[in-house]
Amino acid sequence: MMDKKTAFLISPSAYSGTDSLKNAKEILRSWNFNIKYLPNITSKYYYYAGDYKRRANEINSAYKDKYFRYIFTIFQ
Repeated sequence: MMDKKTAFLISPSAYSGTDSLKNAKEILRSWNFNIKYLPNITSKYYYYAGDYKRRANEINSAYKDKYFRYIFTIFQ
């Protein structure tokens, strides 16, 4: 059995929605990843994935958390 890897999912640009998040989670789990993402990952601000503060916080959180070695983005 392979060890689980850990991944942080982010949505740093355009709005992706819940379907894209669901697909990304399914794919990463099939690749044996544990997954973390912020609860507001599906936020929307015009056509962006939330306002710039939310997106910047998400990217910074992903890079600051030393537990996660992999960062993946979701997109539509």
